[in-house]
Amino acid sequence: MSRVKGRVDEHGRECSKCGGYQPWTEYWKTTQEKKGVGGRSSACRKCCQIILQARRLKENPGRKPHRNWRIDTGGRECTGCGQYKAWEKYGRIKDSAQGYSALCSICGRQRKYIRSYGINYAEFQRLLDLQKGVCAICGEGETVRNRGGDIRPLSIDHDHVTGKIRGLLCANCNVALGLLGDSITRLSKALAYLSGTVK
Repeated sequence: MSRVKGRVDEHGRECSKCGGYQPWTEYWKTTQEKKGVGGRSSACRKCCQIILQARRLKENPGRKPHRNWRIDTGGRECTGCGQYKAWEKYGRIKDSAQGYSALCSICGRQRKYIRSYGINYAEFQRLLDLQKGVCAICGEGETVRNRGGDIRPLSIDHDHVTGKIRGLLCANCNVALGLLGDSITRLSKALAYLSGTVK
């Protein structure tokens, strides 16, 4: 077993790099049993960020230095929008240093849009502006909230055959179209059914 240098107690420890005493909350969680004490890194968060940035720059010459994001016990700055948000605004990731995503839920969803539909944030905003921020079918704003309590962005509706984006829909209308198989015939029959039974 390696010898632990510096002051270590139930409240915190001295950083193995800068030597400053910090509470355990200022040390990253680690899944590597042989590193750190009590499941925490031996170097404090700030020193770890400096080490990681130096490693990235060495491995990728010419790359711009990473920004030192604000991270504390209450939350962190999102690497997407740059806004400081509480941890409940982030999705959980089991193997990450803090146990949460570096992207807030909203930015994570935007990244999904880009990967799934080839649409970036500016294009999403353009569609949203054209629809005046409401669903293209019901004309209402989104009401469904994510796990962090924020109103979810409107969903991107696309043709499942051609992949062409048709518009932005609220969660309810998007699910309804999906359940009806995007079938105009089924939608017409549903309309006829409602017209004949709803007073």
